[in-house]
Amino acid sequence: DRLIAGGLLHDVGKLLEVERDEKGGFRKGLTGRYARHPISGAILASKCGLPDDVVNTIACHAKEGEGAPKVLEAVLIHQADFATFDPLVMLEKGQLIT
Repeated sequence: DRLIAGGLLHDVGKLLEVERDEKGGFRKGLTGRYARHPISGAILASKCGLPDDVVNTIACHAKEGEGAPKVLEAVLIHQADFATFDPLVMLEKGQLIT
């Protein structure tokens, strides 16, 4: 249950991090420049009364969690997140061999 909750909610802070731009796309808003989505998501989850282990998963799934104590679910979500994110970045840079 903790893994599923973390998987579903790890990027919930992106709802606060991004905003629409004038071209109909998205950009990082002021809130996102103050605190990236792992931090704002963890704060939101905590305010909603989610358990500390789920809050830890949200807070620690990205670079903000480097060096911090983590629950196992945070480690697994981090690995899954970057298994999809890294290839997309590499593809965009022309570094992924397909």
